[in-house]
Amino acid sequence: MLRWLIVLLVILMLAAVATYNVAGRGAPPVVTIIKPDKVVGQTGSVDVTAQAPNARFTAISIAFEQNGKTVPLFTLDEKHPAGTDVTQAERNQVRISRAINRQVIPDLKSGAARIVVTATRPSFLNLVQLTATTSKDFQVRLEPPRIAVVSTHHYVNHGGSEMVVYKATPADVTSGVRVGDVEYLGFPAPVTNGTGADPSMKVAFFALLHDQPINAPIAAFARDEAGNQAKASFVDNVFEKPFKKSRIGLDDKFIERVVPEILEHSPELKIAPPQTATCGRSTRTRSSDSPRSRPRRVSGAGPSSNSATRRSKPASPTIALTRMPARRSINRSTWASTSPSRAASRSSLRTRGR
Repeated sequence: MLRWLIVLLVILMLAAVATYNVAGRGAPPVVTIIKPDKVVGQTGSVDVTAQAPNARFTAISIAFEQNGKTVPLFTLDEKHPAGTDVTQAERNQVRISRAINRQVIPDLKSGAARIVVTATRPSFLNLVQLTATTSKDFQVRLEPPRIAVVSTHHYVNHGGSEMVVYKATPADVTSGVRVGDVEYLGFPAPVTNGTGADPSMKVAFFALLHDQPINAPIAAFARDEAGNQAKASFVDNVFEKPFKKSRIGLDDKFIERVVPEILEHSPELKIAPPQTATCGRSTRTRSSDSPRSRPRRVSGAGPSSNSATRRSKPASPTIALTRMPARRSINRSTWASTSPSRAASRSSLRTRGR
């Protein structure tokens, strides 16, 4: 009996050890630091997501580290401080957001910093606590960039353009001119400072659009990747310059002359050119193969006249026919004199009849 009891205890111990090992091999929480990015300015934020089955967590903590000091930003057990947003984005995911500035971290300074996030969840049967820790390094930049306008006498016309030369530091910041809500980026200016090209010297072209208000704010700006900005006004005066107005008269003759040519060179419109008419008469084009354009054969008294006619080629492919004036009586002698070939034909017929 004692032997069986010892065996049973050994089996129970082995089962407990196996269960503990299985529970300890469970996946820890998945922690992701979305923000901050590489650089944080005067106003930044921390955005963290933690994922676990059914979003069950034993503990979640977010801490800010800089110069050997640690400042807690969030703890799951404590009451959420002001400016903290905790939401359950999905069934197994929790999202936590918190602002980073000097109000939250009084000793915040420019330089290297780190965010450390730790999340813990219970394992199977709550036998083991599974923990995951993630950290992210970034730079804190509290000083805004500097910008100074170098060029002078900036007068802008409404609807016109202008140019400005300025100096922006550090040289890698984004800079240009902002007119209302439109930004015109600057470019390196080919200006030397005696020792070579100055990378901080920039030139920008900008315009006050015709559909913008004449009092739209115009300023040169410089913005770093942390979101810090600096701006400088430089425009001396803005003038209202109305556009010239003119009237172009379009009559029917102009339309009839221009539209057919446009349609001829625009086959993609699939519109047939209109038929033009002059004084109510349609214009016809006769080809050289039409019956009226062919030369007429002049009949003679015999075959010699036909052969002579065939050998001789007129200079013009057509024979102009003259029309007698209207209301004029023509007697036989006049008709015979005007048509020698017809007179010869008539005399030959009389001879045959006899």
